[in-house]
Amino acid sequence: MHRFLSEKICIFVTQNHHFFDKVDSILWVENGAVVKRSPDTVSSKNEQLEENISLYKHSNTTVSHGLITVYNFTLTLYSCLILGTVVLSVISAILLFNFTRAASNKLHNLMVKSMMGAVMYFHDIIPIGSIINRFSKDLTVIDEQLPFVVYDLLEILFSFCGVVILLAYVNLLFLIPVSVIVTIMYFMRKIYIPAGRNLQRMDMA
Repeated sequence: MHRFLSEKICIFVTQNHHFFDKVDSILWVENGAVVKRSPDTVSSKNEQLEENISLYKHSNTTVSHGLITVYNFTLTLYSCLILGTVVLSVISAILLFNFTRAASNKLHNLMVKSMMGAVMYFHDIIPIGSIINRFSKDLTVIDEQLPFVVYDLLEILFSFCGVVILLAYVNLLFLIPVSVIVTIMYFMRKIYIPAGRNLQRMDMA
């Protein structure tokens, strides 16, 4: 009977709920009126499929909006960092140029003032050519090497301060080896500076 009716449209009236899983649609009838209807199997599958598609589209839209938001934030952040780097580089170059120019002018004026205030005996024993050569070499060092030295000094100083602050923030125990290294560098400086000055004097002689 089941095989015979499988291809037919059948209406089965019963109060036995054991047959509910074998039908496509269920109608609850009370006093000759339909009070409730279960969803049709095909309609239920279609509704489930539409719901899944809608959920998938919504998820993709949410993910896409999230990725676009992150991308825009990252792009804005890096653009601001690049622009800030360029602006700060230009400002630092201008400040460094003004500083080195002022230092060069001041040192030149001090050298001229010292030469003008020297005793006559100094001018008698030192040839004017040696004085001019020394002036030329000293001003060359000031004009050509001072900007790079000041730039390296500031870069190393700020890098060192940043490293020390970072190490102190991570673990205060890292300051112990930093103190040892700073002490060693200080004594190396005290040893090198006199030797470096003597080498400079020999080179200028």
